[in-house]
Amino acid sequence: MKSRFTLLTLCIGTTVLATGCNVGVESHPTTYECYWETPAQQAYVCDFHAASEDGTIETSRDILTQIAEAEQKALNQDARYYASKFNLTEKRGMKLAKTIRDFHAIQSRSDRDVADFAERLYGVNPSKIATAVGLAQVGENEELNSLVAEAAQNFETTPATMKQIIQTLHGKALEQQGIRF
Repeated sequence: MKSRFTLLTLCIGTTVLATGCNVGVESHPTTYECYWETPAQQAYVCDFHAASEDGTIETSRDILTQIAEAEQKALNQDARYYASKFNLTEKRGMKLAKTIRDFHAIQSRSDRDVADFAERLYGVNPSKIATAVGLAQVGENEELNSLVAEAAQNFETTPATMKQIIQTLHGKALEQQGIRF
């Protein structure tokens, strides 16, 4: 799926007037034709052609919607997983899934990206997190526990569940810093 999306993006990104590309296995080729319907309409269209088992060609004009629907389905599955795993509401499971997906989409992360991720996900000031983590490295966990409680309140869950979420997402980094809470 990811490689097909990459190929589709390449087709769209390199096209000015018309292009096409073939992907898929030899027995069931898949073709994407992307073009401007008319220059005046400014409508960019992608036709999706796929050979079925019986050799007929099925055509769909809305491949971008199909890709978006597949991505949304995967996001919904992730959200349900997190909601179930951490006993969260569906809304909070979706927030967790979206934030994690956004974070993983960034190829090279700056310190600011990491701070933004933490603030968006947990709702706490990144400078407070840095201070609390620094103190926790020398065994003073009060600040960190206080921030975990604040994040739990922002996330509408318990501090114990918030610690479980943090351990799941950041356990290795915390361990490397010598932090156990």
